[in-house]
Amino acid sequence: MSERIVFADGTVFQCPEQSRAVVHPFRDRSREWKLLCVCGELPAVKEKFVDGAVYFHEWDSLFLDAGGEERSEVIRQELSEYSIAGDLVDSRDGTISVYMGKPTELEETQAALDALLLLELGDLEI
Repeated sequence: MSERIVFADGTVFQCPEQSRAVVHPFRDRSREWKLLCVCGELPAVKEKFVDGAVYFHEWDSLFLDAGGEERSEVIRQELSEYSIAGDLVDSRDGTISVYMGKPTELEETQAALDALLLLELGDLEI
């Protein structure tokens, strides 16, 4: 079945056909990550997988309908919560491993405080 990473602007990166998961979760001491394997050229991948990227993991799923006929549907999983760009690893075989992380609790708190300060202070000059 075909798996792909799709961005909000319609850009699509196919995922390699392989036996291991093309979207793999893991955690280190600092944050939760998703490791994504995509096919493409490094400059194009680098341009799309940036902080704040809006993207989805899509794949085709086969099922049998009530009449016993095989049907296909597209399953879509939003991954935008993994919005911190990490390392890119070029495997030199046309595949690139992309690390995207979730903001930490501290980063989310700081962003909320920054937004609140902007709202309260507006364009106040100091």
